[in-house]
Amino acid sequence: MTVLVVRPQADADRTIARLAARGITAIAAPASRIVPVAATVPESCAATAITSANAVPAIAAEPRLRTLPLYAVGDRTAAAARAAGFAGAVSAGGGVGDLAAMILARQRPSDGTILYASGRDTAGDLEGRLRRAGFDVRRVVVYEAAAADALPAAAVEAVGSGRVTAVLLYSARAARLFGELAARAGLRDRLAHVPGVCLSPGVADMAKAAGFGHVRAADSPDEDALIAALEACLAGR
Repeated sequence: MTVLVVRPQADADRTIARLAARGITAIAAPASRIVPVAATVPESCAATAITSANAVPAIAAEPRLRTLPLYAVGDRTAAAARAAGFAGAVSAGGGVGDLAAMILARQRPSDGTILYASGRDTAGDLEGRLRRAGFDVRRVVVYEAAAADALPAAAVEAVGSGRVTAVLLYSARAARLFGELAARAGLRDRLAHVPGVCLSPGVADMAKAAGFGHVRAADSPDEDALIAALEACLAGR
């Protein structure tokens, strides 16, 4: 029983360790790699919002931001921000909708601009949600997930030999890229027999389009729920 984790390598390593603690063997199958993007942060803003720990290095390079409220989408992202010196970072404990709701509850449009430090590709439309509530939002792209050229040899061998019992998919883009890389490796037909366990219904829709014959979405868009969905899938529930 082997699970593929479709995340950039550093993130995949953390997930693999969590799965190992639960007795699940997993290997990394990154369909992309995180690349910093040079960016200019606004001179004046009232708070910062981040939807990924990958944004932390960029905002940590701006000491003046550490005195402002920082709103993070989830616990791990908030913990990464605190470790980088943002002592007051708070977690929405969920998805982008939860993050938007937290900002709306704690900030007023009159407080000033919300800096949204993000990746080049985003989901959930945090910027739009806040703008519709009257906020001035400055989205600054500080990293991107560059597509991988190929799947790792270990992942290709595991899928090709039929050892893979599930694939963890964290974003629609990752699902699409994984499908493309699998097809390039001659594994498209294999995906029809491997469950794709997905972070959200939107990811599940893309996984179907990418060739997965069976998909399952987590009950909520966080890794705890995703792992619970994986365990249910592996148990045949």
